[in-house]
Amino acid sequence: MYNLYAIYNFYLDENNLIYNVSKGLKSYIYGLFPSFVKMNDNKILVIGAGNIAYRKISKIFEFTKNITVIASNIDENVYLFCQDKKILLINKEFQEKDLDGFDIVIAAIDNIPLQKDIYIICAKEKISYIIV
Repeated sequence: MYNLYAIYNFYLDENNLIYNVSKGLKSYIYGLFPSFVKMNDNKILVIGAGNIAYRKISKIFEFTKNITVIASNIDENVYLFCQDKKILLINKEFQEKDLDGFDIVIAAIDNIPLQKDIYIICAKEKISYIIV
């Protein structure tokens, strides 16, 4: 049974994950809370290497150089940016052990079940998690 916390078409499920039921689709978006984070002291992992990841990586790079990117499909812009800026880019499928040692994880992927799995792992390990 789902909790009845509704804001527009968003609801909180039994795992305290927010999902969107507009247009008959159930997709998790997770709790949103604006905050400021001092990035330069944190190890950042970006999962995904598409257009959205590129925008996030290039913006984060303005604040910290301590970025690692993991993705099985890598957009040319991400590849060139990482190569130019000496960002560690790992071409592989994400695995749970990839989270070891990171302070912030940014998921720039369109795989909703994987987003949820990463969220659960990060919550358990007390790693900050951002979905973009």
